[in-house]
This record gives sequence, structure tokens and C-alpha cells, in this order.
Amino acid sequence: MKKPYLVAAALLVFISFNFWNHVRVKEKGKRESELFYTSAINGKITNVSASAGAVYFKVENSEEKYMFIPTPVTGNQKKRFSAFATKGDSISKPAYATYLKLYKGGKVYTFSFSKLHEDTTLSK
Repeated sequence: MKKPYLVAAALLVFISFNFWNHVRVKEKGKRESELFYTSAINGKITNVSASAGAVYFKVENSEEKYMFIPTPVTGNQKKRFSAFATKGDSISKPAYATYLKLYKGGKVYTFSFSKLHEDTTLSK
């Protein structure tokens, strides 16, 4: 008789935890997206990694870890930023820009990105 209640309680805890975690991850993504979008970033890459379509990187002379979801916009070949950018390449992105430039091997590659946050700067 207690078994159905235990199963129901366990299921409720599981669903509640998954909902809470989904909201937490979504909010974290919005904060990281807004930080990237509003930041002026210039420098050499010191670390680059990828997870679930997002790219994380650090540049020299900054403790900040930036996250963005890139899409290539220049060049004949579609380059995945996470597989293409390496430590020592340079990055340039003005604050509030909708693009990022990657300087690699004497060439410039431009990437746009998806925003996970709402752009509140236009409504001011």
C-alpha cells in the first residue's frame, strides 16, 4: 500500500528537480550570453572548449570566461569555431557587436552568434 505513494513521491521529486535544473541552466545561459554580447573582447585565446553547441573561451589579460553560440558568416568553407580556433589565435569583438572576428594564420574569419538573452539595449 505504501509502494504507490513512494513511487509517486519519487516521481514528483524527479520531475521537480528536472524542472528546476532546466530553469537554472536556461538562466545561466542568458546571463553568459548577455555578458558576451555587452563585452568588448580583444586578445589572444588562452583556452577554448565546447559543450552542447556553445563555445567557451578565455583571452589573455582577462579572468572572464566567455560563452557564445557561433555561426560562420565568411569564407567559402563553413568552419566550426570550436574545432577551428586554437590557443594563440586572436579575437576581436566590440561591445554590443553582432559578430566576432577570429584572426588565424594571417586571415580573418567572421562569426555571428545566437543570443540567448533579450536585447534590452534597444528599448532604452
